[in-house]
Amino acid sequence: MRYIPFAALPDPRVGDRYQPLLVNHEVVYLPSASTLQTLRNEAQARTPAPKTLAVLGDWDRLPGTRREANTILNLVPESNRLAYFDFPGDRANALNNQLSEYRFIHWAIQGFINTENPELSSMVACLVDRNGARSNRNLLFTDIFNLSFNADLVVLSACQTPLEGVGLEEGSIGLIRGVMYAGTPRVVTNLWDVPDTETATLMGKFYEKMLQQNLRPAEALRAAQLEMFNSRSWSPFYWAAFTLQGEWR
Repeated sequence: MRYIPFAALPDPRVGDRYQPLLVNHEVVYLPSASTLQTLRNEAQARTPAPKTLAVLGDWDRLPGTRREANTILNLVPESNRLAYFDFPGDRANALNNQLSEYRFIHWAIQGFINTENPELSSMVACLVDRNGARSNRNLLFTDIFNLSFNADLVVLSACQTPLEGVGLEEGSIGLIRGVMYAGTPRVVTNLWDVPDTETATLMGKFYEKMLQQNLRPAEALRAAQLEMFNSRSWSPFYWAAFTLQGEWR
């Protein structure tokens, strides 16, 4: 059921006219009910992070994410933001404890779900160094579980390659749980690949509503998706993929 885009399903009360559930409902996903209780207990003991936004990504392979990153970063004063572009967006900086200082952590990189060995699922940091030499810099489950965040929200705005087969659910859910375990009650991710230009549009609206209108993350995501739906210029394919997992408060 986690792979069903509930926000885009037609509301049966409307009749023949298509109106997604998103119009009247805020849709949030949970790995489990017990996960929510754990997240809330941990949040009570957490000291708020002092800075606002950290953005990481591999921009050469996902060119639209550069525009996405700049749009988001421009919403935050320079003193309260951190950007790791291109080579600095590699594994070493992804593991940097400096990320614990930021309330919102945005990753625009590629993810892989390993269907046979879910524990080998990963997020891919920059695969080459400054000299062009190949380097294995994947962030594996073990890396992610050992991260230390203090974030209100982590966004995995990524291209993914989930393959059909055994272990898909374990790999995808495990990746989300790993990020939560690292120190955040909320994760935004996508159910399928969305072109980076359209992703940048939605993410720009999402962060604007959080950072400038002070909406809750779940509320901000719904508002951004609803704006795209109401414009009639965007198929549900481009906005319904994005889901919030975890705490909706």
